[in-house]
Amino acid sequence: MEIVLGVKREQISGLLRKDFGYIRSDDFSFIEANLEERLRNSAEADFSFKQVIPYLYIRSNELFLLYRRTKQQSESRLHEKLSIGIGGHINPNDRTGKGAIYNCLLRELSEEVSLPDIDMSSLRFLGYINDDISDVGKVHIGLVFEVQSSMPSHKVNEVGKLECEWVDIDYLNANDPLLESWSQIILRELLSN
Repeated sequence: MEIVLGVKREQISGLLRKDFGYIRSDDFSFIEANLEERLRNSAEADFSFKQVIPYLYIRSNELFLLYRRTKQQSESRLHEKLSIGIGGHINPNDRTGKGAIYNCLLRELSEEVSLPDIDMSSLRFLGYINDDISDVGKVHIGLVFEVQSSMPSHKVNEVGKLECEWVDIDYLNANDPLLESWSQIILRELLSN
C-alpha cells in the first residue's frame, strides 16, 4: 500500500485564502515541518487532509517544457491532458537530506525526463495552487516551483507514458483548454503577467 505525505487542512486554513487558484508565497517551510503520512487510498477521500504535490515547471528563456500524459500513464484522470508541471506525491523515502519536498521534486523529475542543461541552483518556490472546487483538488495542494534550463533539450524517461516538447507562451495560450487545471492556473497567474 502506498503511503503519501500531506498536511491537515486545519493547519493550513489561513494559507488557503481562496477556494480555487494561485496563492503567492516565497516560503514552504511550514508545510515541510508539518508533513504527515497517510495511506493514499484513504487520503484520496479525506477532505480534512491535503496531499502535498510539488509541481515544477521548466523554462529555457522564453520556452516551456510541455508534456502530454498518454493513456499508458497510471493517473486516468489526467490522460491526454497537457501539462507544464512535473510533479507527484511525496513519499516517506523522500524524507532525507535537503527535505522531503526538494527530494520529491528531484525524484519526479528524474523519473519522467532527463534535462542535461538544467540548473537546479535556479530553483525557485513561487507559491501554492489550491482547488477546493473539484473532488481531486479538495484532497491536494500544489507547491509551484520554477527551474531554468540553459538549452531547450530533453529526453523522455517514461517512453510511452509521456510526450514532451518545448513551446512558447503563445502556444500555451492557444492550447489553454487542453491544459490540466493546475497548468491553466500557472499560465494565467504567473506566465501571462
